Amino acid sequence: MTSVLKRVTAAVLKIGKNDPLPNAPIADPGNSGEVADAAHVHRTPRISEAFWHTSISYGTVNTKIVKYSNEVIPCNNEVVTIVNSPTDGFSITANTKCKVHFIFNAVFNPASHFGISKNSSQLTTDIPGVNLDNVMAYCTTSDAGHGGQAVFCGILEAGDVLRPHACGTNFVNAGLYNSVQVLAEEIL
Repeated sequence: MTSVLKRVTAAVLKIGKNDPLPNAPIADPGNSGEVADAAHVHRTPRISEAFWHTSISYGTVNTKIVKYSNEVIPCNNEVVTIVNSPTDGFSITANTKCKVHFIFNAVFNPASHFGISKNSSQLTTDIPGVNLDNVMAYCTTSDAGHGGQAVFCGILEAGDVLRPHACGTNFVNAGLYNSVQVLAEEIL
């Protein structure tokens, strides 16, 4: 950042009174994502994304939190940290304030309830019994083998945790139909 500011200062000193673009952007050749002008330094927000599929079961301790077997897009863990644990199940934790899109797809046998919980301590409770303040999305499948989707689009503060939360019902082994997708963008 110091090198960007030095280049901006040098550029400002070179600009004459009649220069039509005194605030023209100066790109940072260091590829940091920063762009500077005479008054500001702008940084491109960091992004984390992930895609997991094939729900195989639930955590052994957090018995209503889904876990997955196939990681398709690994998360860089910059904006959010993703954990897919045999004991605790799947979770995303915000590392910084961010905008998050979290999609949870599921197919059960028999029909069941599922959703997305935020900062819940009721990780062994069926999603219909979880405190409503902690339920961010909720869905009920209509029949055995029918799929559904729970979606959260919102802002998380650093330390907030989202989880795919269900009822412990068996999944229909349908690969991509049982999945989570996460896209998070840091808020500057």
